[in-house]
Amino acid sequence: MSLFNSFLLLLCTVSFKIAHGGLIVGLRCPSASTTATTSFFKPSLEYRGNRLQRSIPSRISFAATSADTALSSGADGSLQNKTSRDEQRDMQSLLRWARKNGIHFADGVELQKNPNNGGWGVMATQPLRKGTKALVVPRKLVVSSPSTEKLVKGEFDKAFGILQKADVYDYKPEFLLVVRMLLEHALGEKSNYHVWVQSLPSTFSTGIWMDEFEQSFLTKDSRVVLDLQQRQYDAFFKAAQTLSDERIQSIFAKNDGGTIFQWAFSVIFSRSWRYSGDEGSDAVSNIVPLGDMFNHSGERANAGVQDFLSEDSYLELTQDVSKGSELTISYGVPYNQFRLLVVFGFFDIGCEEIFSNMNFPGKDQDEAL
Repeated sequence: MSLFNSFLLLLCTVSFKIAHGGLIVGLRCPSASTTATTSFFKPSLEYRGNRLQRSIPSRISFAATSADTALSSGADGSLQNKTSRDEQRDMQSLLRWARKNGIHFADGVELQKNPNNGGWGVMATQPLRKGTKALVVPRKLVVSSPSTEKLVKGEFDKAFGILQKADVYDYKPEFLLVVRMLLEHALGEKSNYHVWVQSLPSTFSTGIWMDEFEQSFLTKDSRVVLDLQQRQYDAFFKAAQTLSDERIQSIFAKNDGGTIFQWAFSVIFSRSWRYSGDEGSDAVSNIVPLGDMFNHSGERANAGVQDFLSEDSYLELTQDVSKGSELTISYGVPYNQFRLLVVFGFFDIGCEEIFSNMNFPGKDQDEAL
């Protein structure tokens, strides 16, 4: 039984529902803060970066955090926030860059360390009313998928053909944003986004950063999500290499080009937002500087993204918020913990229900019940 399943069984009672010809298991979890941490002991395992190694008995902690927070081992073997390497991230320079470029938080809203999990988050320093625009970002600073094709030299036809062949063409917006991140990385200090890029996490705890041993603990449903991520990653990597833009090619010429690509891929899938296009038009994916600092809170999210192509992007409070509260958004369907774990590197222990399919091989589903 995986660590993920063991954790859920400790916390949840199980209710069964019949739907779509199969058995749907609804795991109802007790109320919990999304920043709470539950721990148990696993002998002879210790995290070292993205590797589990033999060691003294260590405490493995699962915390509902964010894509901006990950897990690594402390001196006592406990898993601590690591992904964003918070102690190395220059947030003061980021805030100065934001102010210079017209990004602003509302009065009473600040970027701070979350005292509950140690990661960065957007906090309320005074009571705030529903409807407050917590963050406003000028449209010109929003990094969007359509703009990438205009900025990158050369044709995309061959690259898009690779996505189609791999059956991941639906993720063309995300591919374009990955290419955009490679471009901004290659530009270095010449990039208008250099300070923001430098502030991003350098490593992640998402599925594609797991080694084979770590992946062996994933449940079947998590593996399905990971298999899709791996297919996306392989196709994106191959497609990006076909681009003739010398700035993109300079990334692949580096010894660490593969690691840079892995970083860009992880940034986009864990920090960008997708919008369905109008009928007959493509979907659009955006990544919003500073907006990507809002953490996930599932069913208790208190802010929403208002992002329209014709005006500034902003995040607006959907309810009154008390002083000291973290401002959060939802990263997707809260009961789809498998996606949260693989794509964002955490799962939300505060959700009240988790649904999962139970299949009975070789039998009619109704007959099996």
